[in-house]
Amino acid sequence: MAIRTIACLPGFVGAFHKPGGGALMFTSDAFPMNLDAILCDDLLPRETRILDNVRLGQNLLALHDPPITCLFVTGSNPVLSCPDSGLVRKGLLRDDLFTVVHEQFMTDTVSYADIVLPATTSFESEDVFKSYGHTYLQRAEPVIAPLGEARSNFDFYMALGNKMGFSDAIFSKSMEQVALELFPRFQTDNRQREAFLAGQTIELMNIDEVFAHGFPTPSGKLEFYSAQMEKDGYFPLPVYLEVDEEEGDLHLLTPPAHFTLNTSFGGVEALREKEGRPTIQIHPVDAMAQGIEEDGWIEVYNRRGQVRLWARLTEDIPPGTAVAEGVWWTKHTADGNPINLLTSDRLTDMGWGSTLHDNRVSLRKMAHNS
Repeated sequence: MAIRTIACLPGFVGAFHKPGGGALMFTSDAFPMNLDAILCDDLLPRETRILDNVRLGQNLLALHDPPITCLFVTGSNPVLSCPDSGLVRKGLLRDDLFTVVHEQFMTDTVSYADIVLPATTSFESEDVFKSYGHTYLQRAEPVIAPLGEARSNFDFYMALGNKMGFSDAIFSKSMEQVALELFPRFQTDNRQREAFLAGQTIELMNIDEVFAHGFPTPSGKLEFYSAQMEKDGYFPLPVYLEVDEEEGDLHLLTPPAHFTLNTSFGGVEALREKEGRPTIQIHPVDAMAQGIEEDGWIEVYNRRGQVRLWARLTEDIPPGTAVAEGVWWTKHTADGNPINLLTSDRLTDMGWGSTLHDNRVSLRKMAHNS
């Protein structure tokens, strides 16, 4: 509801028609795809469950009909990046869970794996890159051959399918063939097809085309009142939703760090050195309330656990807020605890989203600050 309300503000002030005056969360509509080319639903022997990654810990521990007995992790580091990481770690410690991790680095998640498979970096594999931050698409070719036994996600799944005896056409196609079938524009626009194959940056559809016939809503208008939301059981108008406040003195925010944007960069020593150490920013007023008078190690805690962080007193954030940037690997933390030990795995009011930035914590001064 918060995101929906923010998206309505440019319409409320009449700014959507002005360059830079709108609100856009995702640019996925700028990349029209024929997902039937890769989904291959006909290969499913039966209906499968769809589980959210936000509650991975709960899913590993609480599902029993049937339980999850095999976990394959690729392109992710859930021990650190999933909320309520203590629960995630507990789930991964189950004796009857078989875990496979396809990775480039010896991440925290790798340490829970029964089998570790080496993955290529972006320099070693062919890929197609798009983004939710812009409208451009580009094919990328490898710069070097894969090192050792490393395989890309694509090559690994193709090899696994063949090893399991699948003879369907999808398992014999090249990355280039799949990409050309995935984006329908390449079937009708030879100019864009050739530009894509040549590695040029292209736009399949720009934002003006997306809004050419109005807003992508049932009415074609910006809907302050949404009949579809009402039909789905939500409030049809933007409203303020009361939520149960967690216990804690401060509102915890966990944005990306400047140099270690996500956990993938935690394996790069030079970037960690630039970032310094796991730090939490707090306003001097909030620090003084707990007898914290200068920068130093403190404990940040709530009902899920406690994390030792370096407190940096600053007036750059408002009172009542604590900001911990980045997700550090546990071996680079002061106490082996990641920041997501403190974040909740409860879901948003719609969309199965995470509430990583909607948690409360308290502070306490450590007896020996060294």
